[in-house]
Amino acid sequence: MSCTNVEMKFTEYNDRYPEYTKSEALILEALLKKHGYLHEVDGKSSFHMGSTSIVGMPGKPIIDITLTTRGLLPDVPQEFIDTMKKRNYIYWGAAPHMMSKAHDQWFYEKLPEGSKADHSFVIHFIDGTHDASVSGMRDFLDYRDYCNSDRSAFKKYRDAKIGATEKTVDGKKTKATWMEYQMGKSAVIEEIKASSKVWADKQRNEQKNK
Repeated sequence: MSCTNVEMKFTEYNDRYPEYTKSEALILEALLKKHGYLHEVDGKSSFHMGSTSIVGMPGKPIIDITLTTRGLLPDVPQEFIDTMKKRNYIYWGAAPHMMSKAHDQWFYEKLPEGSKADHSFVIHFIDGTHDASVSGMRDFLDYRDYCNSDRSAFKKYRDAKIGATEKTVDGKKTKATWMEYQMGKSAVIEEIKASSKVWADKQRNEQKNK
């Protein structure tokens, strides 16, 4: 599935995002456990990611949940794809920003036509036994925690996101597509990501020395 021309929807932060995330994560963890695919990393198997995990951050009303697995990837069984479809999840395949079946595969929630839901989910399954996959996930978690802790990083990311929702064509502003939005904020994300790594390493070192 191509997301290049999908129109962007942008909303304010919803205080119920953590509640929605916890509820859905519990259901998906139980599903993975039933099929023998659940795997814990750092004592957990589900992680709230993306803009909805940063308190107060505006963005797409799409909640990203990463679940760590064992034996599910890289070739997701059709039986599991069909099971997810029963919960209105459509298999997307390798994540657009990863394009590696071992690292990150997505299912997106397809809401019924006419739904008034104020959110939807994108579920990321990664191989919890794959070092590069886990390392990449931890980088995202560091980014999340940094933006939640550092007000200047929060504002820089927020402003980049808002700016990327529009594009100028022939002197006129119009809504950006999903891919244009991703590209429009990418440089700032890389800048913040570098700072978040320094910040996270410092936090971990201080924790070790306590």
